[in-house]
Amino acid sequence: MISVVLPLLASLLSAGQEPSANSVPEGSVPTRPSPYEYPERAMARGVTSGDVVLDCRVSPTGALTACAIVSEEPPGMGFGSAALAGARRSRIDPSKATVVEGETRISVTARFRISDPPAAPEGAQGPPP
Repeated sequence: MISVVLPLLASLLSAGQEPSANSVPEGSVPTRPSPYEYPERAMARGVTSGDVVLDCRVSPTGALTACAIVSEEPPGMGFGSAALAGARRSRIDPSKATVVEGETRISVTARFRISDPPAAPEGAQGPPP
């Protein structure tokens, strides 16, 4: 089973709390069922998890725009692209974001997990060391 967790960290970080895998600030869950898709490259190579941090602008309607990848682990497996694509399909409560230099912005952490990893196709390389 594939699960994608998207906690939006602004309210936790501003409260000085350390986020956990089960902590999702109220109002920060995308309004549609999981707009994030597990990257095929990672799945084909048997990579069972990945984390991406994005910095995004929040529109008045709650759309995430002008997102940039801050970090991606592991690199080169497609998690950054998948997080950007999912963010474009997401909506949040704009009141959960922070105003920075006149723009409403939010830090988004997308956590990709596979609980039952598929077998890598024959000849595919495993995850990088």
